[in-house]
Amino acid sequence: MKHGNLSNYVETSIAFRCEDFLVKSKTSSIAGKILNKVFGDFTTYEINPEVHKVMLHIYRKTDMTVDLVIEDANYKGHLKKIIDDLPFNRIVLIRKLTEITQRLLVGDISYYVDDDDRRRNLINNKYAVTLDFIKTLL
Repeated sequence: MKHGNLSNYVETSIAFRCEDFLVKSKTSSIAGKILNKVFGDFTTYEINPEVHKVMLHIYRKTDMTVDLVIEDANYKGHLKKIIDDLPFNRIVLIRKLTEITQRLLVGDISYYVDDDDRRRNLINNKYAVTLDFIKTLL
């Protein structure tokens, strides 16, 4: 609802990949990966400032919806805490990348943003785009 106008129109939804794009793991050493497997969520994370800036702009200055795409198995512990302060409207939990393809096809997600070429190619949709492409839309 904008300015008291009730409508069935759904605004554009831009879904940002969370793992390895918006939020990157600082635990990249072999020892860190072993600790992660043994003790669970031992990983420390850092937020990509460029992606965060674009998300913040979309969230505050546009009518578009900002979604976070997170793999269901990774949505726990430290990752939950770090994304609490991020600007987003909805969390989209997935088990496989094909779920993103389905959501793009039915219109639940308008654009999927990820800079990883392999993941975008697996999704195989023209609306799976890079961060630079989204910047040109704004």
